[in-house]
Amino acid sequence: MESLRRHRINQLEHRLTIGGLWEDHNFVFTNQSGGPLAVNVLSRHFQKLIAAAKVPVIRFHDMRHSCATLLLAGGVHPKVVQERLGHSDVGITLNRYSHVSPQMQRDAADALDALVTKAGAAAS
Repeated sequence: MESLRRHRINQLEHRLTIGGLWEDHNFVFTNQSGGPLAVNVLSRHFQKLIAAAKVPVIRFHDMRHSCATLLLAGGVHPKVVQERLGHSDVGITLNRYSHVSPQMQRDAADALDALVTKAGAAAS
């Protein structure tokens, strides 16, 4: 959070220096005049960070999928995830942006096993 605070202070200082040229869209990351970053600029910077971190290459957009999957796996209600991603329909969130991990499959199998075992014990 401290990095974001410093970034915000720098952004406000820059805004004061350019005065009326600043486009106030209330974005966290902007171009030099306050407008949205061009997608290619964002992608280029992101790829530099990925290379410096020496992690597997992904696209910036792939993080939306990871975000949705992690939130849903963490028990966050699908409607909340839908709103965070800005989707008009929860179906888009669930069908396109969430992914079933091997651990989720194991958890489902374990849950089914527990239910069947419990039902078998109750029937005896």
